Amino acid sequence: MLAAIRHHLDYVHRLKASTLATDAELAWSAALTLGRVHGYRNSQATLLAPTGTIAFMMDCDTTGVEPDIALVKYKNLVAAVK
Repeated sequence: MLAAIRHHLDYVHRLKASTLATDAELAWSAALTLGRVHGYRNSQATLLAPTGTIAFMMDCDTTGVEPDIALVKYKNLVAAVK
């Protein structure tokens, strides 16, 4: 698990300098440090909720942790409905 968290931290170093990249680096550094001291539970370290809405927001057909809903999908946004 330490290797997976270290991989995330290494990837953050490839991001362009921004507030988000700085915050992400601080978060993954803290996760790595705390993991070395206390260890991890896999369910706490990595999670992607299996919901179709998240996949739609990410502009993906599926998040990969659930079966695809259909070949053609329609999504009505609440704000767009009049």
